[in-house]
Amino acid sequence: MSHTERHMNRDEFKELLEQNNAVLFGQLTKYVDSRLGDLRIEMNQRFDQVSTTLDGIAKRLENDDLERAAIDHQLNRHEGWIGQLAERTGTKLIPER
Repeated sequence: MSHTERHMNRDEFKELLEQNNAVLFGQLTKYVDSRLGDLRIEMNQRFDQVSTTLDGIAKRLENDDLERAAIDHQLNRHEGWIGQLAERTGTKLIPER
């Protein structure tokens, strides 16, 4: 060891270690915050996609319910007309076996 080199004392070493740890934890915190932000954005996008999909399914179900009600009403009218025709023509309607 040359006479210009100097040894750190315990307090200097401790201070240097604390500074290095502060830098390291600062960088780690930035990285974690960045990743969490990215994950938050990705989760919001996926939630929006799921929400849009569910809205589409709900709309189709609503349309299906309306169509089913219209078909049911039309079927009831047809049954009524068939019953009237059968009665007026003396036709006995027997269910198929």
